[in-house]
Amino acid sequence: LSKVPSAKHPYFFSQTAQSQVQLEDALDRLRSMMFDLNESVIFMMSYPRLYRQPCSMHILLGNCMFGRQMEAELVIKFLLHTHPHCSQDLEVMPIVGPPRVGKSTLVAHVCKDERVRDYFSEILWLCDSNFINDELACREGCAMKHQNQVSNSNKGKRLLVVIELSRNLYEDAWSRFYLASKRSFCCGSKIIVTSRLDRVAKFGTAQALTLKHLSHEAYWYFFKTLTFGSMDPETHPRLA
Repeated sequence: LSKVPSAKHPYFFSQTAQSQVQLEDALDRLRSMMFDLNESVIFMMSYPRLYRQPCSMHILLGNCMFGRQMEAELVIKFLLHTHPHCSQDLEVMPIVGPPRVGKSTLVAHVCKDERVRDYFSEILWLCDSNFINDELACREGCAMKHQNQVSNSNKGKRLLVVIELSRNLYEDAWSRFYLASKRSFCCGSKIIVTSRLDRVAKFGTAQALTLKHLSHEAYWYFFKTLTFGSMDPETHPRLA
């Protein structure tokens, strides 16, 4: 305390005066900024408001397939279902429906699920080009969508094979592929077959999942929610 300058010291008076000047200058600048900001607010209030959709709605719609939540859960339940005693049968689930109804998109969303990616060591995709002369081409021709790098003794080498068919598949070709897969695939592996042909349902060991186009009301809800963020016209006057 003895080193602190006294209030009567000239140095103390000079520092106090200088600080007072700086403080008044800062207050003047703040008043000027507040006045300018007030003018800016009044200017912007003369324009109509731009309503923005909540970010949470985009996150919700981006992480799920709109209108297919129940179907996605059915497919995931099929993939994760395990028999108490390892069955020798290789389970197959057909997904059928008209063109561009969302069969491949549904499977892609299911394959992004962490539960599915952790359960299978690899996820392979096949298409019509992998079937030559009604026989399956070599495995190197498959497109690998996912490979689990984490070692898990319980997971083993379980495979998920997704077959996208745009045309008819002969029954004898399917039988050869199915028998070869049953001999080589690890226990717990699964197959999903997508096709626009209803006759593919006979290849499945599980009940086929049939997709239909959504209703017009559902499409309108999806469009309005993406564009305006809600269905309430009072919240979004432009919606009307």
